[in-house]
Amino acid sequence: MPSSRTFFGPALELALALGLITVSCGGTGGGPPPLLPPSGDVPSVAGAGSHPALGLVTAAAGETSIRVGWRAVDLPTDAPAAALFVGTDPDTLLDEAPRPIDPVDLQATVSGLAEDTTYFTRLAFDDGAGGWDAAGPRLMTRTGTPVLVLSGADATIADGLTPATAWPSIEEGIAAASLGGGGNVWVSGDFQTAEITVPASVDLYGGFDATFELDARDPAGMPATIQGTSTSSVITLARADQSVAVLDGFRIDGSASSDACFEVDQRFCELRSLAGGRAGRGFKLRSADNNNPVEVTMVRCAASVCIAGGTSISGAFDLYMEDCAMSGNGQEGLTADNLTGNVGEVSRVFARDCVFSGNGSEGFDVDLATSGDAGSGRWVIRLEDCIFSDNALDGCLIDCDYEGEPGWFARFEIEGCEARRNGEAGFHLDVDAQANSHVHRTVAAANRAEGILISSETAPGTVVIDTSALVGNQTYGVRTEMGNVGLLLSHCVVAGNRLGAQFGGVAPILATSSIAYLQPGPWSASDSHRSVDTVQTQPLPFAEAPSALYPVLSFADGVATLAVQPTLGIGATVELNDSGQVLLVESVTGTEVGLADAPTESLAPGVLGWFESGSVVEDWRLSGGSPALGAGMALPGGPARDAGIFGASVTGAPGRLDLQPVDTFWFAETAPTWSRAIGSSESLVLRFEGGTLDTSTGMAGVDAVDAAGSPVPIGILTAGSVVIVSPPGTGWTTGTRIQVHDSLRTLDGRELCASVAIPLTVAP
Repeated sequence: MPSSRTFFGPALELALALGLITVSCGGTGGGPPPLLPPSGDVPSVAGAGSHPALGLVTAAAGETSIRVGWRAVDLPTDAPAAALFVGTDPDTLLDEAPRPIDPVDLQATVSGLAEDTTYFTRLAFDDGAGGWDAAGPRLMTRTGTPVLVLSGADATIADGLTPATAWPSIEEGIAAASLGGGGNVWVSGDFQTAEITVPASVDLYGGFDATFELDARDPAGMPATIQGTSTSSVITLARADQSVAVLDGFRIDGSASSDACFEVDQRFCELRSLAGGRAGRGFKLRSADNNNPVEVTMVRCAASVCIAGGTSISGAFDLYMEDCAMSGNGQEGLTADNLTGNVGEVSRVFARDCVFSGNGSEGFDVDLATSGDAGSGRWVIRLEDCIFSDNALDGCLIDCDYEGEPGWFARFEIEGCEARRNGEAGFHLDVDAQANSHVHRTVAAANRAEGILISSETAPGTVVIDTSALVGNQTYGVRTEMGNVGLLLSHCVVAGNRLGAQFGGVAPILATSSIAYLQPGPWSASDSHRSVDTVQTQPLPFAEAPSALYPVLSFADGVATLAVQPTLGIGATVELNDSGQVLLVESVTGTEVGLADAPTESLAPGVLGWFESGSVVEDWRLSGGSPALGAGMALPGGPARDAGIFGASVTGAPGRLDLQPVDTFWFAETAPTWSRAIGSSESLVLRFEGGTLDTSTGMAGVDAVDAAGSPVPIGILTAGSVVIVSPPGTGWTTGTRIQVHDSLRTLDGRELCASVAIPLTVAP
């Protein structure tokens, strides 16, 4: 075996002596993972997102130039012009001169920049009014002469300055950069290592070939690859005083022994174009700082075949994820246990166009807890255009674990997401403490339990679900369990759920301007308001929808066993478990339906949809003969809205947002809470999220009706960003419904995304 000097090089020897980095070749540290990993390969560095999007996914800097790469997914032909912005101030980045791009190019180089300077880059769309709307994440990089690392290079002549004199190991490259005061380390080739610790002011970039030409960089096609050889994490970003580290363009194989592929130890960082697998965890984020959330950006990061999960979070973080895939892991796709709240701060998880699928427990599991310090703080969990599918337990679970600690509050926003074929609920909001929740333009279909489950304990609260489709779930479309968190549905479609449209426990539930279709156990008078229940299929009430939805008890060897005998003919077009795959019926024997070209594996219980048109893509727009036309809640003095998804003021196909989605403005809660009995003479304060209420719209935007639908005279007062509703002179009566209309606006003109009706129960 070569000596440490010839193996590591003199720069690394000096760095080790100074304690700048640590290297372990003997497998110490960490501890062996407790389980064998699931079978499969380490994922590629590739995009996961499938929704309309434009955004940067990688950036690397040379001496005076920056090479950026982006993704352009499903852009409409009329998409506005786009440009790249480069500048040194992140707060004024879009004030820089735009550099026009053609989105199909997917990459560009910016030259003539200052050396040894931190730059920020971002794409944006022309807003048509002389400004620009940001598109995708903002990425940081620093110009400067890079240190080069090439696997197999000659250590005896290495100085890292040219391809011919590159360092042969990543450790040596880091050491050389550290001794020079920090900088970029460019890496090319394949490596084996026990562990690498990256100190402050050093950034690592893969994606190069042996020439190290910046214009030829391709982190997806030729990432630097590392195989871990110990039980430690393969790459660890060491603690540093809020200096931002960059890791871009690597693929790591944990060899079924490494604790994690990538570990972040209380370090602000950007993780870009990375993939890891066959480890305890793909990405391990840890922080013990209870005063400052650690800011982490993850863009185009993938983790599969990891024993303990794809991404593991513990501590206070402000996490931004885009175009990431956490799939096929032994436990959760992403788990935060716990996402810690900081006094006076906001801890966040924001995931956009990410996939959490095929994991051994939940796809996405975030637990919110405080540090135990006195005071108050907040959390925001926002999920946009994400997919949660085929996970063994809940597709998405968000759990409030700070009950009994007043002053702490959370906001959950789920928009344009899909949850399909999960082993338990599609979405599970465990709202045991103070929180407001909004689900918008979302699909929950073919899950083995509820489409959406709301559980709670003693803390009151409100969950609003609007413009969403809850279809073919094995129990209920939506269910509330215990507690005091009430549920308001608005402009939803609830179809073919086996046990019923919705089920309320202790807390109340009300569906407004919604449609129950082919639904056993549809609405009742007490839990619906201006909503429609229909089994009409001739003509279809929608532009495209199944004519029947049959619960599937089991599926094996190409045969689906249904709960009831179907009325299907040979050759009928069907869809199994909301897969999007067109299948044809080739036999029907009692409740057994044979399917041509069906999956060969056995599948869990689900749903079989029959589509007479030959297409299996739902289009929930109303048809000309729909009973839902004009059946929704009416504006004061105006016509009734259509019931269903497309009757709302801010709407679109559920399960995906538009290329440039509008920030939603939504009803959030009342004080005192409507989900508990109120006093007959109490006034209610209506609060909103997503913008500042234009109080001039408040007077005409709220009214009330009694249980029979007759108007109730109420008092309306606007104050700041709230609407105060006072009872009639005779007091409130049980069954009264306060109608909050989408004529309400924010100061910048945005509409309330969907009207809601709030049912009142009066204390005896």
